[in-house]
Amino acid sequence: MKIVTSTQNPAVRALRELGQAKARAQRGLFLAEGVKLCAEALRDAQVETVLCDEARAGEFSTLLAACGDVLLAPAHIVASACQTQTPQGIVASVRMPAPLALAEPPAALLALDGVQDPGNVGTMLRTAEAAGFGGALRTRLRPRPCGPPWAAYTGCRSGAGRWRRRWKRFGRRAMR
Repeated sequence: MKIVTSTQNPAVRALRELGQAKARAQRGLFLAEGVKLCAEALRDAQVETVLCDEARAGEFSTLLAACGDVLLAPAHIVASACQTQTPQGIVASVRMPAPLALAEPPAALLALDGVQDPGNVGTMLRTAEAAGFGGALRTRLRPRPCGPPWAAYTGCRSGAGRWRRRWKRFGRRAMR
């Protein structure tokens, strides 16, 4: 575990930049914020870095023991890396899963076309996962009506498990 004392620390800046779609796409990483999402990310995905409030490290000791690169910092530094208004004291960078390969598609897929509200995307993803769907398709629209599941707002609403789902983007013509 390393101690971080500045919001300008390169690792903290790298986590903060994952709030931007461009940085997520370039690095193939996204943020998991909060105890539940970080725990599920550790169970189901490849976690790169964890930033934790040093005052709450005891609460997260089991979680932190399973992590490789752990950074401890004061609460205000952890909050600077988070996208939520009331951070829970822990945030992680998580590797995005490989995109859905349609050469061997799952039996059931969710298709999203023109869905604009991230909350609705989250509800549909949770329902599809509970029903055993193997992935999701979304159209590529400009301007983008709703971000991918890796966007912090959409991700919070889609709940944990977003890294287990496979995604594929299509233009509208390809879905006809």
